[in-house]
Amino acid sequence: MKTNDLKREGFSKYQVIVHWLVACFVLFQIATGSTISNDFLTLKDGKISIEEINKNSWYHLFFGLTIFLLMVIRFILRIILGVPKPTKQSSSITIILAKIIHWLFYLILFVVPISGFVAWNTSNLLIGNLHTASVNALYVLVLIHLVAIVYHQIFLEDNLIDRMTSFK
Repeated sequence: MKTNDLKREGFSKYQVIVHWLVACFVLFQIATGSTISNDFLTLKDGKISIEEINKNSWYHLFFGLTIFLLMVIRFILRIILGVPKPTKQSSSITIILAKIIHWLFYLILFVVPISGFVAWNTSNLLIGNLHTASVNALYVLVLIHLVAIVYHQIFLEDNLIDRMTSFK
């Protein structure tokens, strides 16, 4: 744990910006995921050529790489700047759960773009299935994350969301 972890109330502006960029790009990836999935399978089966790939698939690949690079930056920022201290209303169990969920986010947000990139470039269906499974795990983490935000805002009333919606 960084020594500044216990002093900070919020994330740095860089951490906030990277968080929201990743969130926006993940939403875009969700919107274009079925297109690239179809292109992957039809390309793998030889039914289309690389020139016939839908432009949304190329965008999906580009933003997947962008998410990977942003996650590298986010990880470095976390190492250098640390994270804010838990709110006073947080129990020890919610603190432990939050740490687990956040580290799972990091893991999944590295696995998803890497597995997608490797699956696309090797036409490996097994790795493609790993990519799909990791995307489904990401959906679950996002849902848990959103429920936790509501829990903090409504039940704990600790205004935790302010940490990711304002610069410190």
